Amino acid sequence: MQMDKSSSPFLPYGTTDINEPSVLPYQKEINESPETRVRFLELLRQELKNAKDLDPCLDDDFLLQFLRVSKFDTKKTFKRLQTYYQQYDVLLDAFEKCSIPLHKAQGFNHLFISPYRMKNNSVLVIFKNESVDYRKCTFGERFYLELLFQHNLLIETPLNQICGATWVFDFDGFDIHALLAWTPGWLRTTINFSVNSAPLRYKAMHVVNAPPIFSYTYNMVKPLFPKKIRERLFLHSRNDGWQNLHASIPVDILPKQYGGNICDENLISCLENVEEMERKFLKSFAFGSIKNQHRRKSMKVIC
Repeated sequence: MQMDKSSSPFLPYGTTDINEPSVLPYQKEINESPETRVRFLELLRQELKNAKDLDPCLDDDFLLQFLRVSKFDTKKTFKRLQTYYQQYDVLLDAFEKCSIPLHKAQGFNHLFISPYRMKNNSVLVIFKNESVDYRKCTFGERFYLELLFQHNLLIETPLNQICGATWVFDFDGFDIHALLAWTPGWLRTTINFSVNSAPLRYKAMHVVNAPPIFSYTYNMVKPLFPKKIRERLFLHSRNDGWQNLHASIPVDILPKQYGGNICDENLISCLENVEEMERKFLKSFAFGSIKNQHRRKSMKVIC
């Protein structure tokens, strides 16, 4: 049964008011206030203007993404932005020969968002591996679409910048084809950009339905994560009736397949209108190192 929004203790995913009372403690946690926003935006902007061989985006909304993930520490923010733009060039090389037909991109259906946020107001994202057939697609194609999702539905939302994201990675159906697709190179590229560079706060990662074959990939990936992220990565089994998972994520915001109360039709699909999502992503992708700017501006993957 779907919760009554008027009586739910959980904020709806689409909440936009960052001054909502339950959000204020998390703003304080990252040292954000109207005064710090003005002060540190100007400091960061000046540092970026003085950066050599770099054409950075200087828009307030963009810079706030990085200030928030770095808790308004300008040195950490500037370093993260430098790494972010370096990773742009890594992505440029990774996707240079990648081309995804529009109908194929529209056929991906593996990312969903719960209609309600966690108690800490982080957005609950659900990744369903069973919906990805690596006999018909590559890891790179899947990852590119996830970049579009991150840029459009996670990173650009101020409330997500402040409160972060909680992930459920469902690896049901992870088979030999998936194992072969998850190469060390792609895993390193994914983690270096999505975790170590992009302005997104990872509150927790919950892995469910992992078959024995997944342990090889898991053991290879775990050391690549920063210590803070490794401490927030948890494996859960359905053998206990999902009790361990429910101790971390309330049943009221989980899909029914994990013992929750949310029907699949009420989950928010994350890859609708991929053409518009790519257009917005590539607009941001044009910024970065001056050396590769022309190549980045000419990149287009969905055709």
